[in-house]
Amino acid sequence: VGLMAQKILYFPSYLQLILKKMACLGSQCEKTTLRLLRGDLMNNGEDTKDDFCDLDIAVDEGIIKNCGSKYAFAHDQIQHAAYFLIPQCEQTLWHFQIGMQMLRACKNEELNKILFVVVDQLNRGKILIKEAKQKIEVAMLNCRAGEKAKSSGMFHAAALYLEEGLSLLGETNWSDQYQLWHRLHTAFAEVEFCNGNFEKMVTSLNCIITHARCFDDKLSAYRTLMASLGAQKRNEDAIEMGLHVLNRAGEQFPTDPKESFVEEEFLKTSLMLEGVTVDSLMNKIARDKQIIMVMEILELLCNYAFYVNLLLLRLFTFRLIQLSIRHGVCASTAYGFGGYGALLCSVYHDVKGGNKYGKLTLKIMDFHQRCRVTSILYGYVFPRIEHLSLCQEPILKAYHESIKIRDTEFAMLNAGLFSTLSFQGGRELSFTNKFLDNIGKLVKEYKQESSWQLVLPLKQAILNLMGEADNPARLEGGAMSFKEYLSVVKENHNMQALHRLYLYQMRVAYIFGDLELAAKMAKESHAAETIFHGKFEACEYIFYSGLISCVKARKINESKWETYAKECIKKMEKWAEDAPCNCEHKLHLLEAELYFFKGTTNKAIDKYESAILLSGRNGFIQDQAISYERASIFYLENRNDSRASNYYGKAHNAYLDWGAKGKAIHLCENSPF
Repeated sequence: VGLMAQKILYFPSYLQLILKKMACLGSQCEKTTLRLLRGDLMNNGEDTKDDFCDLDIAVDEGIIKNCGSKYAFAHDQIQHAAYFLIPQCEQTLWHFQIGMQMLRACKNEELNKILFVVVDQLNRGKILIKEAKQKIEVAMLNCRAGEKAKSSGMFHAAALYLEEGLSLLGETNWSDQYQLWHRLHTAFAEVEFCNGNFEKMVTSLNCIITHARCFDDKLSAYRTLMASLGAQKRNEDAIEMGLHVLNRAGEQFPTDPKESFVEEEFLKTSLMLEGVTVDSLMNKIARDKQIIMVMEILELLCNYAFYVNLLLLRLFTFRLIQLSIRHGVCASTAYGFGGYGALLCSVYHDVKGGNKYGKLTLKIMDFHQRCRVTSILYGYVFPRIEHLSLCQEPILKAYHESIKIRDTEFAMLNAGLFSTLSFQGGRELSFTNKFLDNIGKLVKEYKQESSWQLVLPLKQAILNLMGEADNPARLEGGAMSFKEYLSVVKENHNMQALHRLYLYQMRVAYIFGDLELAAKMAKESHAAETIFHGKFEACEYIFYSGLISCVKARKINESKWETYAKECIKKMEKWAEDAPCNCEHKLHLLEAELYFFKGTTNKAIDKYESAILLSGRNGFIQDQAISYERASIFYLENRNDSRASNYYGKAHNAYLDWGAKGKAIHLCENSPF
């Protein structure tokens, strides 16, 4: 550093000054910024040129590099050498003067391009700011920088700018700078929520609620507070607060709605939607700030009602659509229409209608992009009619977008949906397992342990299938313990997690031949279809319940199992009608198993062969493996040892192709041949 400093001291004085100013900014400097820094040299009569040829000496000497649109120090130690040529007692003054010089030299539109640079310099010299007027000016610049960083997903940087702005206001009375105080605290609370710093967030929110001049100015604070409650999985508390705030805003809801009231709202919404098109919607944009904030709150509450009150979820969704039609669209409109499509599919069994509004939502998203809506469309709507493989990549993209903007709650939700659809869609198990391992590393950083809890049964099921569990028929191993998990989710009344636990335990128990445990899980999870609310896991529950019922009917010949099997087949017929690419092979295997029980041999053969063919054609390798295995058992009992042995081997190979080494070993160890 000393040698480099000595070398720089041999340069002309104007070049030394430029290099020292560049060093104050960091390791590199845009040429547009450099022009602003050189303004004082021109005023002092120094000979400067716009083409920067006067910097050629430093370039030739290897001090800096010309990198097209900017200059960069050749090494960080060279930058340090140039910086330390400024006496330490003067460094603060240099930063402040550079910030002020750049601020005064550029127009407002130019300032936005170099805002971070200017504000960083002023903040490093803020100790020199004495006048109240100048403090307010720099506080406003920090507010702008914080909001700009926030909009770019740079939440840690945004928090620093906003906190600097608040510190500069200091003892300034709220009434004197009300708008600036409000902007700073609102943005600071939002970014600290994204950063997971709830203590600082609550402090700012309390300031807003205490000092806000009217209820409308408190709405954003209440919205952030609800979001923080939801992030802590205090869903009931978030909804209680939301209902209170909405009531004050003129949007009333019953705290304990009845089905009849919800149906009235559905009919009202359906009538309002008649003749509505994307064009007619987008011709009317919401301008009322209170209405926009109310719709944002409704969007939040939909997320929380999904876990605790499905009737309220429907009411919130319907109101979102009604407000969009009455007052115009905003960013939350897409969420309302996407949610409406999901409700049509799951609650009203109108898959075509759900698909219609799902596609309409995509068109709305051309104007208002919302990665939160993607999880609704590709997790609840489109899997009912499109191949699962087409739903995976949009959700993965939404996961990455959520990470980028630090929407960690929905990032984890999208990660869970993607891993679930990958598993259900027949992707190689090691791929899904690796993805989940990577997500697991981020859970603590993002403070999303409760969201991670939802995917643990899937994670353990994958480990069992891959052969990484001592007892493959039971969800006990490296990811979780069934008993401990069951105790926790029951204590927390987490119905989603509970029924996911039952589903994956039922699945591995069936696959590894523990029929009694599988049947017990099927019985425990009888409400799963309602709880899964239209997700493809509802289809998986029907499929495995039907398979278990058919085997039980054949083994113990109780009429109730035949009845259960027929009920599952009837439900699967609807799924297969709407999405044959995902479900037709499942239906044929269920029918084959029922024909097997009834002794209708020829029909059973046709259905087994069809299930094998269709599951392979549509890429469901795991279902093809099960179809081969069940067909092998059928042929063995019908004394066709040759075909039984052939299909048993094909089942073994299909499980290996899926990555289910544990199941392949299980077949070898329990071979009847």
